[in-house]
Amino acid sequence: MPTDAFDVEHLPHFTRDEFAADFDCVLEKVERGCDPILIRSAGTPDLLLMGWANYWQRFECLHAPGEREAIEEACRNYKEPE
Repeated sequence: MPTDAFDVEHLPHFTRDEFAADFDCVLEKVERGCDPILIRSAGTPDLLLMGWANYWQRFECLHAPGEREAIEEACRNYKEPE
């Protein structure tokens, strides 16, 4: 697990409105490895958005063995409601 802490003041950040307005662009940044990204609400940190691999690298210890595989399998099998 990485030992580097998040310095929220230096993370790339967007307000919730900016995030909603340019959702695809923000997700593209995450996919290119520019993560984590901080989403602010009312001027304070609110949400942290990061790529899947980054999340598991940092927080794998919070999950039971095999849980990642089960989640990924559920995502592969998910069908949007019609």
